Formats: sequence, structure tokens, C-alpha cells
Amino acid sequence: MKKRFLSLIIALAMMVGVFTPLLSSAAETPAKNTIGTIDETKLSDNVPTSTTVNVYKLQAKEYNAPKQWNHNGGKLTEEQLATLGKDVKGLKGVEFSYYSVTAAQLEKLKATKPAPATVGEVKTALGADFTQEPTKLALTDKDGMATVSLANGNYWFIETAAPVNVTTKGSHAIPFGLTLPQVQLTQNEQGELVAATPTKYLTELNIYPKNTTTTPKVDKDFEGKADANRDINEPKTEKRDYTLGDDVPYEIQTIIPAHTKYGSVYWTDQMTEGLTFKKDTLKVKFDEAEAVEADYKLTEVGNGFKLELTAEGLKKVEDKDADVKITVTYKATLNKKSVVNIPESNDVIFHYGNKPGKGNTPIPNKPENGKITFTKTWDGDAPKGASITVQLYNANTGEKVGAPKTLNAENSFKAEWTDLDNKIEYKVEEKSVEGYEAEYSKGDGLGVLGVKNWKSENPEPLNPHEPKVVHYGKRFVKADKGTNKSLEGAQFVVKFKEFTSEHLTAQKDKYLARKTAEQTNADRAAYLEARAIYEDMFKEGSGKTQAEANTYYNQNVKPKFEALNTEYEWKESTVTAATGDADFDNKDNLVVLESDKAGRFAIDGLPAGTYELVEVKAPKGYALPTNNFEFSVNEKSFNEQGDVKYEEKNEEVTVATGTTAMRINNSNMTIPQTGGIGTVIFTAIGLAIMASAIIAIKKRQATEAR
Repeated sequence: MKKRFLSLIIALAMMVGVFTPLLSSAAETPAKNTIGTIDETKLSDNVPTSTTVNVYKLQAKEYNAPKQWNHNGGKLTEEQLATLGKDVKGLKGVEFSYYSVTAAQLEKLKATKPAPATVGEVKTALGADFTQEPTKLALTDKDGMATVSLANGNYWFIETAAPVNVTTKGSHAIPFGLTLPQVQLTQNEQGELVAATPTKYLTELNIYPKNTTTTPKVDKDFEGKADANRDINEPKTEKRDYTLGDDVPYEIQTIIPAHTKYGSVYWTDQMTEGLTFKKDTLKVKFDEAEAVEADYKLTEVGNGFKLELTAEGLKKVEDKDADVKITVTYKATLNKKSVVNIPESNDVIFHYGNKPGKGNTPIPNKPENGKITFTKTWDGDAPKGASITVQLYNANTGEKVGAPKTLNAENSFKAEWTDLDNKIEYKVEEKSVEGYEAEYSKGDGLGVLGVKNWKSENPEPLNPHEPKVVHYGKRFVKADKGTNKSLEGAQFVVKFKEFTSEHLTAQKDKYLARKTAEQTNADRAAYLEARAIYEDMFKEGSGKTQAEANTYYNQNVKPKFEALNTEYEWKESTVTAATGDADFDNKDNLVVLESDKAGRFAIDGLPAGTYELVEVKAPKGYALPTNNFEFSVNEKSFNEQGDVKYEEKNEEVTVATGTTAMRINNSNMTIPQTGGIGTVIFTAIGLAIMASAIIAIKKRQATEAR
């Protein structure tokens, strides 16, 4: 009886050690009635020779951190787990290890502060004579459980490997000591755990250490506006308008949590066809330090890129005492494939995990005859009963197109969309499949997209909303005011009046021009000079502060770089219109617009603003107008704002009313100049007047003669 009573006392004392991991991080909110459920078949009246120990690893966004979890060693139900914190669930992939120790060694480990949590710390605590290596348990399963059968004795458990997205410090399972066998506990009226009467022993013991998962943060925006602390689901409302040839500056900001270690970190980026990635503009910073080439690998993929940290780069961001901010900046050129009024998009996805992955960003494609087909394949056989949801998106605007579709074995994991706009790029995204990562693809031609799912234990990648870039334009029709006939051969230049976008600089009274080779070379020289001065500011002994360097960069380097990479420029010019059959003297290489047989001409690639058309050559046989023609450019100006129809055929027409173009009349002068019927009319009238005068003179002379 004494031995049984002594065993009970020791067991009760050791229960404190067993449930120490559940008593940590004390706060003011105690858990209520979280005592576990004990299966009666797992109880024994006699001392068992071994005990099945189930170690459950928990994860949560945050814990209530109760003073006492009141756990009796039984299994916790889902309802009981929910009282512990927010989104509490099992964590897969954790490795626990244990030491078999003497009672004295166990007491020494328990007395060591902080409690030894690593192999090295255990050996340090127990001295050089302790040479035992820990015994590893199998990794926790999808429910967060690892099981081991242990003989009666004393044990010390530590966590020896954590899965990806779990911090490597501070959220490790609290090491705990365990003495077996364990007695059954119950809750008294005061809420305290006491030995049940009569005494029974647990043949199965459930233990719940915990982890708080830490997920990286990522955001994508125009340069200077990215903020990884922003809600990843917050949409970007800003659309910037640029001129064709402009470089659009982008920024990706990623925060790697402190004490986190990954085996793979990379970003994939895909752009719609109106943007061209400029590889040589990409730069990476770890906090404020510039990354070197050895830190990352940049590969152009499709109309975008893959940027991956190397082993050297990972060393600079992993297992740090503070969060590490990675900033990626680069530029993309708004090219001639961009369509007026259709936004250009630039989609980035951040991938991270313990192992290198195959996941990428959905790739856009245009339909073929209004149709897109999508096929899903698997790494091996598809999971039994797999049913996958996919959604078609307008790749330019990011808006959903139609309802989601379901892929399964019955439809061979294929989907089709019809009646689509052949001028628009589309992309298909699937709802994330647990245990797999998605590698998107597109066919060699139009109308074909696909995805392959690869088995993976990496977390779901992060996909922030992206900003949109758009350019606008205006269509015109040149017509005879009196006859409504279209006029061919009128030439115009574009004069600036006022931009509406804050990020653009006003160029009042200047004209739209194409840069010459000489100007491009001059812009390059100016940029390189400014860049050299900027780099010198960081050399030892320069006496310049970071703030001064930043100011110089924003005021000198950045605008010169943008000027270098712009196709158009605004140029001061003395414009002299041509007269008669002479050609317009385009000495300043201005952009000249000319009407065709249907009187049509147009300008695109302009940012929103107010402009003037200046007619520099009239159609043959017509006079130049005395006024300029003011027009506005915005998101509706190309197709919706106008007073005449923009014909689809290139032949002389009678200009009809409509809303697709702005009519440009021949000012107030509708009488043709020399060489037309007006000359004949004036000549005839003149001859008639002269004849009348001669007759009158003759009559007067005859009268006077009488």
C-alpha cells in the first residue's frame, strides 16, 4: 500500500511537468472546462507496463494563453480546442525527440532555466558524461499527432524539427518532462485537477504543446507604394496612365518573420502583353542593404520572370532576431501591344517552403475564335474523388469572367469558355489544392491554357493584388463643313495643355515628339552622370547622409532614368504650317498625324489630360483653319466621346453622326482656294461686271455724242 501511495504522489508531482507546456505564456483569460475526454477503455486499475503517448502539435493565429488549461491527459474535442485561441488546429510535419533519463537527471533538467530545448542545451545541462542521443518520433500527421509507446520511467521531450512557416524560436514546443505511468485526474469544484477516486492509470496519454504559425507578408504596387503590412486581400484602386514607351516602376515588398528558416524562397511574375520586363532594372535589398548577384538567381520566363534566393541569399534572411524586409524593384515598358483603354497588369506570386517548388504565376493568353480551353493534369494519378474549382479572369483588369467551373474525372479535368473577346488576354486560376502546388502553362498558340499539380508540402503561395497601368487616346475625322465629305491628307501635331495625373510633370505649350538618336544618347549620358554622382555619395569619406543620397536620387537619378526610357518627349518648337503644295517642315521630329481617305486619324499612348491639335497642312485645295482644336484624353475618350462615326473602311465617305470620334472641320472657311470652282465663279462674275461696265460706258459716250 505504501508503494502504491508513493507512486501516486510521484505521479501527481510529475503531472505538473507533463502539462508545463500548456501552462506557459500566462495571461488573464483562463480556459474553462478544457479538460479532455478520456476513453474508459484507456484506463487501468493496475499499473501498466507501458503507456501510449500521443503528442499533438497545435498551431494557431493566436492563443488565449490561459493561466491554466485544465487538461487531464485526455483527447481534446474540436470544441475544446476552439476555446484555446483563434484557428487552433493540428500542425503537420513537426519532429519530436525524447531522452530516457533517471529521476535525478529529470529533476536537473526541470530545474535548468530556461528549460533545455535543443540537443546541445540538454547535453550542457546534464554534463559531458551524458552522451545519449535522442530518439526521434515520426513526423506529426495531418492532425498534428505523433505516437510512441513508452515503458515506465522518466523522459525529456524536445522539438527537433519544425515545418515551414513555423518560427524557429519562441514558438517551439516547450520542452517537457514526463514520468510514467500517469494517474487519472479529475476537476474538483474549484476547477483544480486532482487524482480521481478510485485511483486509475492512463494507458494512453495525450499531450498538447503548441506553436503559433508565422506567415510571410507580401505586397506589390508602384515603386514607393508597396506595403507588406497591408491586408493581402485589399484591392489596388489606383490606375496610372502612361505614354507608350514609358517605363512603369514596380515594387514588391516581402517581410520574412523573425526566427524563421526556409529552404526555398522565390517570386514569379507574369505581365500582360502590353508590358515588357526590363531585366537590367531589377534590384533586390535586404532591409537597407543592397543584395549582390550571388544572393539571387533571375530567370526570364514567358512575359515575366522568376526571382529566387540562392543559399547565400537565404542566409541573409533566415533565423534572424527581427523581421527582414526584402524589397524588389524593377521596371516594365509600356509597349506597342498595349491597347487603348485596356489596363495592363503585372501579377506576382510569392512562393516559400522547405523544398524547392514548381509553383508559378498564372499565364495569360488570348482566345482563338472567342474560345479558351483549360486542361488540368496531375503529378501521378489524381486523388480519388478530386473536384477542383477554377475561375476565368480578365488578365488585364483582374475581374472574374462568368461563374466558376468544376473539374473532375467525369469531364477529364477540362473546361471551356466561349464568346470571349479576341483582343483581351485571359487567365485561369484554380482554388488551391491541399498537398499540391500549381504550375500554370499556355499552349503554343492562342486559346489554350493549363495547369499541372505537383505534390508538395510547402504552404500555399501568397498572391497580393497588383496595380494597373493604362494609356488612353482619341480618334478624329476630318470633314468638309459644308458637304460632310471626308478629307484626306490633313496633317496635325499635338500640343500639350494640361495633364491630370499627379505623377506626371506639366509640359505647357510643348509638342509631342519622337526622340532622336542624339537625344537618346544625351539622355543616357545625363543618366550615367547622375548615377555616378549618386554612387559616389556612398563611398567612404563622401560626407553624405542617406537622406541626402535619397533626395538626390529622387530629384536627379530617377527622372533622368525615366527620360532615358521614354519613346515620346514633349518639345518646345516653333511650328509653321505649310501652305499650298509645300510639305510641313518637321525640323523638330514632332509626331505628325495625317487623315486617310475616310478622314480618319488617331493618337494613342497618351496619359489623361487636355491637348490641342494644330493643323500644319490642309487637305489639297483647302485653307488652313485659324484656330486649334482642343481635345481631352481619358478612359472614355477613344471609343465613347465624339460627335461623328469613325468608319471601318479606308475610302472617301460622307461623314455620319455617331459617338466614336471627334469631328475636325475646315474651320470657318469652306470656300476652296485657287484651282477650284471658286476661281471659275469669280472669273465669270468679274467678266460679267467688266462687260456691264463697258456697255454702260459705251451708252454714256453715245449719249454725250448726241
